[in-house]
Amino acid sequence: ADIIMRNRYSSNIANFLIYDISETLFVLIKLEVETRNLVVAKTYLKKLDEIRKISDNPFIDQIYRLSNAVILKEGIRAINKVEAQKIFLEISKEEIVDQEFTVFAMLNLYDLLLEELKSTGSEEIIDELKTLSSKLLKIAKEQNSFAILAETYLVESKLALLELNLEEAEKLLLMAEKVALDKGLQRLAYLISDEHDNFNDQITKWEGIVARNLSLAERMELTHLQERLNNMIGKRYEVISEEKDEEPVLVLILNEGGVSLFTEKFQEESKLDEYLVGSFLTAFDNFSREAFAVSGSLERIKHQDYTLLMKKLDTLTFCYAFTHFQTLLKEV
Repeated sequence: ADIIMRNRYSSNIANFLIYDISETLFVLIKLEVETRNLVVAKTYLKKLDEIRKISDNPFIDQIYRLSNAVILKEGIRAINKVEAQKIFLEISKEEIVDQEFTVFAMLNLYDLLLEELKSTGSEEIIDELKTLSSKLLKIAKEQNSFAILAETYLVESKLALLELNLEEAEKLLLMAEKVALDKGLQRLAYLISDEHDNFNDQITKWEGIVARNLSLAERMELTHLQERLNNMIGKRYEVISEEKDEEPVLVLILNEGGVSLFTEKFQEESKLDEYLVGSFLTAFDNFSREAFAVSGSLERIKHQDYTLLMKKLDTLTFCYAFTHFQTLLKEV
């Protein structure tokens, strides 16, 4: 019995080592591909293939195919990209061996579909992208992968923007922001906050684009959708603007009719006159005519040189006005 136990223990140790080595080779292959050193990447792939042949393990087989697809994707020939797309599609449809690998395959498939969309302009591809997004959301919810959930909402927001559905784009931004805030994903929350600010800053521009009916390729450039997706694939986040403390201006608590129940001013009366307070109330009145896009969400409005954060709790709305905003505030 002791011999059997020792043999099982040794076998388990060997399996763990094989898994570790395989995952390390996968990481090395991704790094070499990112630096366009495909010759070295193929050397690592060959070593991974040797392990695959002796292991007869679905986990390692999937790592090998995924690594091969990553290399093929970076090839200059169209046939290589087609083969890569085929592998990514296969893995995305297979039973999940490792969630990270399945999601990685789906994100790369999404990226290749975006390239195809850019070159062909085929609206059918947008439907494929939506289907893929739905699958990503399903996996994220089932596995409680909140970072993936928030980032997928962000990507879906950009896809809605691509279709010039501005209302849906902002709704999805708010959903992404809420997940990041609720789950304490601070760095991701900063990024989504930046995206939301950019959306608000450029809303007039996008309304003009809707009127001008720009081509799909032109809209893709403006959404930076592929750039966002590539950051997800590489698990990179854009550099957020240098953080600055906001300058508090005003806190308001308002009832359903927009009547102020509480006001706290943080600046001298000479700087904060009644006209400015009145303009905030007007902004709130205009805002309150529309329902909150996401229940319990934190809404952001740009008004003149100020930013207003608003959150509705039951019959009350809390409003915080500030300037020089660069970082995301905690929820009210």
